[in-house]
Amino acid sequence: MANFESQKMLGARSAPAQRVKCVDWLRGLAVLVMIECHALFLLDPAYDQSAARQVLNLINGLAAPTFILCAGFAMGLSFGRIGDDVAGLKKRTIKSLRRISVVLVVSLVLKQAFWNLLFHPSRLMWLSVLDCIGLAMLMLMAVLIVTTRHRTMRLLMLSGLLAMFFIIAPWVASPANFGWVTPFLNNSFYSDTWPLVPWAGYAFAGAIIGDALARKPSAATILLTMLTMLGISVAIIFFVPWATSRWINGYDPSLLVNGAERCAQIAIVAILLLGIERLSHFWRWLVANPLMWVIELFGRQSLWAYVIHLLVLFGVGPLYPLRSVWRSGGWLSYGLQATVLMLSTVGICLAIDMWTRRQRTAIRLDAATSP
Repeated sequence: MANFESQKMLGARSAPAQRVKCVDWLRGLAVLVMIECHALFLLDPAYDQSAARQVLNLINGLAAPTFILCAGFAMGLSFGRIGDDVAGLKKRTIKSLRRISVVLVVSLVLKQAFWNLLFHPSRLMWLSVLDCIGLAMLMLMAVLIVTTRHRTMRLLMLSGLLAMFFIIAPWVASPANFGWVTPFLNNSFYSDTWPLVPWAGYAFAGAIIGDALARKPSAATILLTMLTMLGISVAIIFFVPWATSRWINGYDPSLLVNGAERCAQIAIVAILLLGIERLSHFWRWLVANPLMWVIELFGRQSLWAYVIHLLVLFGVGPLYPLRSVWRSGGWLSYGLQATVLMLSTVGICLAIDMWTRRQRTAIRLDAATSP
């Protein structure tokens, strides 16, 4: 009975369309934090050194890596469920390429809006967080396709690439200049960019967890993989600085340790969300509340939530008049405006969510009634 409940919760092999609740919540929570983080644009710089701002900075630093890890998880899970089905692999590859294309096109539109590519074409090489996710997914998909029938090789390749992205980070970090490939390795050209090193590493970490869940769909698998990520991260945090200072001259492990700290924190949050999911069978109020409703909505519509709040906050395109609405101020002003931004994003995402659900229902009905 317990195993059946786990499969129903997580999505069994026979029902690949089902979603993993706790990871959806993790993604939605990351979007929620991301909106709060970007809304700090409305906080007066005089508060930058306040204790509250420092606490928020610690929390906000988890938004992007969580977002990227969840994207890798989704791809690892979807390809892992295919097994040796060649037709299923082809279908999944085409579907994934379409989704990646959407991400990259949306990124291009936002880059034009914020970085003015028409007058500064070199900025096309600057990677936004969506570029980073899209390119990481392409690399990840190539590994998953090549290792379709070799699961052990898949784990080794994913683990090797995960380690590579974090280990080489100190050697290629800013202000090093590598010519035209510099934006892919560090953000020395522009601070508000997201190079593949080390950020793509989070996608490979997520893919390992997703692939493991595809092999054995149960709550225990997620718990075990998250505990493993937590254990490895803690070992890196405490062992790597000591080892590098003793055996590797000139290597600064701070970026590697920082990545491990974020992975450890993400693992802890994921375990807590998994616990909430399990306890919700006994205490429904844990998930039946407005906060969890918003987190679930953002988990389903994460891309649009990301895009919408940026357009509304910075008054892009037709929304330009909104720039005169927002005001920089203290914590009370920030809180009120951040709430308005959040509610605006929720409202638009809800409309999109309802429309997409109706479209899916119509497609299923058409398929059921077709000769």
